[in-house]
Amino acid sequence: MVIQRRYELEIAQQDSASCPECWIDWQVIDAAGREINPMRKQFYNLCQQSFWLAMQAGGEDETSDRIAQITDNHP
Repeated sequence: MVIQRRYELEIAQQDSASCPECWIDWQVIDAAGREINPMRKQFYNLCQQSFWLAMQAGGEDETSDRIAQITDNHP
């Protein structure tokens, strides 16, 4: 499976307590024969992405750990 992630953040002073606006786009390029839904997902800040990914993980610890690895290493 091939997944593309694009991340764009304008450099500006942000309050550390806020979730700065950015553009995040995930797209499945090659599903390797698997049924993937959605094939594309966009977010407008990291908080929105983190919440959506956590809901998809359904509380599974291993999946949550992998999501944290992906999102902590942005961009």
